[in-house]
Amino acid sequence: MESNPYGLAMMMRRSLYRSGVMKAAKVPAPVISVGNLTVGGTGKTPITKFIVQFLRDHCNKRVAIVMRGYKRKSKGLLVVSDGVSTFADTDASGDEAQLYAQELADVIVVCDEERVRGAKAAIELGAEVIVLDDGYQHLAIHRDMNILLIAANEPEGAVLPIGRFRESPGANRDADVILLSGAPGDDFDRAERVIAGYPFKADVLITRAILHASSLVTMDGREIEPSELKGKNVLAVSAIARPERFHASLKALGAEVVPFVLPDHNEYDERICADILAAASKAGCDFIVQTSKDAVKSAPFLRASSVQTLTLYIEYSIENESRLFERIRSILQD
Repeated sequence: MESNPYGLAMMMRRSLYRSGVMKAAKVPAPVISVGNLTVGGTGKTPITKFIVQFLRDHCNKRVAIVMRGYKRKSKGLLVVSDGVSTFADTDASGDEAQLYAQELADVIVVCDEERVRGAKAAIELGAEVIVLDDGYQHLAIHRDMNILLIAANEPEGAVLPIGRFRESPGANRDADVILLSGAPGDDFDRAERVIAGYPFKADVLITRAILHASSLVTMDGREIEPSELKGKNVLAVSAIARPERFHASLKALGAEVVPFVLPDHNEYDERICADILAAASKAGCDFIVQTSKDAVKSAPFLRASSVQTLTLYIEYSIENESRLFERIRSILQD
């Protein structure tokens, strides 16, 4: 039984929704939630992109991503993109929403703390399927599929404020799909043994999502071979929850990594970027390499950098992806 007051409150809240005492509102479109139990660092953004691209490219659906917009400077309903035009900058939308708007053509992006309202607004814009970014704890909206991400190197832990988990493992029971996410060197076998002891649905799909670098892009949009980093000194700039994964991806490409780590979702300005350039110069770096989330914020300041700045894009390869695709197709209504 959960003894942490925060964990107990979250458990009771989930129980009220399970029992029907609290009602989840349905919207007139299928809803897929992508979320996790920990505070960041499970690969939610690239997995969300993966799901959206499948729905758009292989199911011919008009898709909307509905999200809170973490650390955005606006409040309430904000249409970031209608799939054609972008209406909000990074300050107003937050870095993740801006990333989706820039990288996913034809996809609607809406920020709203109230996901039901955000989903309805997206449907009015033509959305046929709603994908909730970081929606596992947002129980007020009914979802047709719950995709839960669990970090392979952190399958268990203490609940906030002691640890990094938002909820206790009993919350796993509401997942339709569990993706164990991590890098090739992570101990996926141990993670599977750990979660085998937790409750989950009899028909849950449990599979692995394995991280790999997909491309390396210059500030002017040119793609270069990742092999260009081999043997080079690289200032690895990131403001993400698990920078060690970013560093590991660069090391796997043969780079000599000099970390430049900022707090998760940190803003960029001229001072910070001046510090980045000074660090790159001091370490004799050949390149500055950043994550895609950081690129949407740093571009105005690093575009004219004296040290070439690159963006490393990552993807996840999902084992048994055909079974995941079958699950997704099963909830879609023609």
